[in-house]
Amino acid sequence: GSMWRLVPVSPPSQWWVFEVAMYEDAGCRSPLSPRHAAALSDSGDPELAFDGFEGTVLQSSCAGFSCYVGMAFDRAVDVKCIRFLQSDSQQYAVDAVRLEEWRGGGNGVGDGWQLAKTFDDLPLSATPVTLLVHDDCPVFAPPHTWYLITESSGDVGDGATRTVSCSDGSASSTTTCVDGAWSAIDLTCSLDQPGGSTGGVYAGESDASKGSGAILAVCGVLLGLLLILVGVRVWKRHLRVVTRRQAEQDADWGLGLKCIDEERHDPNVSQDPV
Repeated sequence: GSMWRLVPVSPPSQWWVFEVAMYEDAGCRSPLSPRHAAALSDSGDPELAFDGFEGTVLQSSCAGFSCYVGMAFDRAVDVKCIRFLQSDSQQYAVDAVRLEEWRGGGNGVGDGWQLAKTFDDLPLSATPVTLLVHDDCPVFAPPHTWYLITESSGDVGDGATRTVSCSDGSASSTTTCVDGAWSAIDLTCSLDQPGGSTGGVYAGESDASKGSGAILAVCGVLLGLLLILVGVRVWKRHLRVVTRRQAEQDADWGLGLKCIDEERHDPNVSQDPV
C-alpha cells in the first residue's frame, strides 16, 4: 500500500508518540522514506513522530474519537518491520495497536484501510520496540542429503530466499519465506538414491514423510544393533556363570577324592572290611 498507519485498539485520552520508523525488510535495516507524515489528533505536529529524534514527541489528544499516526509514500510499499517508541507511562501509552494499510485501485473499487496486523501486549519501554509485521521462518534445512543450499538471501525473516540445488548441479529451485513458512520446492535430481531408485521430488512440507521414513529406517538399524549388543552381553554373563559353577563342581569333586585318598593312607584308620 502507499499509506500505512498505527491505530490504538483502545484510544487513551492522551497518546504520546516519540518515534515511529517503518522498514521494508524484516531485519529493520532498510528504512522507508515517507512523502509526508500524518496523524489524526487535535494537537501536535505529526512530523515529530517521524523526525528520527527520540527526544521529540507527538502529543495526540484522542478524547472522543479515534487517533492514529502514519506515513504516506510515493509508491506502494510492503512494510515488514516497525520501530516504535511511545510514552513509558501508562497514562499516555496504549497496550495494543493495529497496523493498517491503504489499498485502492484508483477507481474507488476496493479502496479503504485494511488490517495488516494487530500488535498486542505492548510493553511500557523507554527504548524503541521492534514490531515484526510477518513471522520469521524456521531455519531452513534441505530435506535430503543430495540437496545443497547454493544461494541465500536474508536471514529467516519474511522475504528471505534459499536456492536449493541437486548435489550434481543438474537442477535447482528457490524457496521464499512467506509469513513464517517456506514456499514449496519442486526439485527432481538425477542421482542414485537409497533403495536403487533415481530422482527425487520435494514439494515443501507436504513431502516431509520421505525424511521421516529415512529417520525411521536409521532408527530401526540402530535398534537392531542395540539388541545384538544386549544379547552378546547376556550370553557372556551366562557363560561366566556356567564356567564358575563348573569350576566349583570340579573343586568339590577334587576335594572329595583327596579325602578318600587320605583315609586310605592313614594308619589309624582300619582297612579291614566290616
